[in-house]
Amino acid sequence: VGRRAARGRPAVYRKAAVLGCTLAIAVDSVDASGDDGDKDKDKDKDDAPPLRVTSIFFQEFEGLSNPTPDHPVQHAYGNTYIEERLGDCTFRISPGAFFQVTTEGAEALYDEVADRVRDAAGGDRDRMKETLLLDVCCGTGTIGLYCMKKGVAGRVVGVDVAEPAIRDAAVNAGANGFEDEGVARFVASRAEHALSAELKRIDRKVPVVAVVDPAREGLNSAVIRTLRSHEKIRTVVYVSCNPTGSFVGDAGLLCGPPTKRYGGAPF
Repeated sequence: VGRRAARGRPAVYRKAAVLGCTLAIAVDSVDASGDDGDKDKDKDKDDAPPLRVTSIFFQEFEGLSNPTPDHPVQHAYGNTYIEERLGDCTFRISPGAFFQVTTEGAEALYDEVADRVRDAAGGDRDRMKETLLLDVCCGTGTIGLYCMKKGVAGRVVGVDVAEPAIRDAAVNAGANGFEDEGVARFVASRAEHALSAELKRIDRKVPVVAVVDPAREGLNSAVIRTLRSHEKIRTVVYVSCNPTGSFVGDAGLLCGPPTKRYGGAPF
């Protein structure tokens, strides 16, 4: 992330570099649709770092924190997305989509997740083919599709609040050989709103493994209640970016004894 001054106001560059390609988003409070915005877009191209910049976007934002993932961006130059390869999978990444920034670390992490999903099936290949992976906070579909490629799950249903990421996930499913929506389906919604409905669509005989990969604040309490209350879910794999913070509380609620607020058997 870099900063520059634009007519006395601070602006921010966000950059993502993968496979020799760089996507840059210039965030400024100026209206990008007017003449000044056009001048800024031209300046952004001129000021681009001496790398292989393949994509430049402009984003108007006057808030004090980060824009939401679906906050509008205006395409200024190059491709509308970048691509990254993890293991045997290729993923399209749009400006508003979350993606792990360290490729080797992400592969090691997802290999560990795949091992846990395999363990849930007892290593039985037929059972793995029957397993549905419920990918909560799925982003661009990375974990679910990675596990499908590894052969440890036969289907995936992913849920994420960020619509740009879900659009990427649907494209990524097809790009990795899972065009059939009955095999790989992704839903743009808050997890606490979508999970119950999605679980009702699943046959009772289908083994379900839930993989959750929440943001730093952890899982919504309604998501935890849903995970605990549905007998179809026998295993939860929790991926945490805040292992000494929100994960501690969530683990206690998922694995602790039943209470009036959190019923169902613990994991």
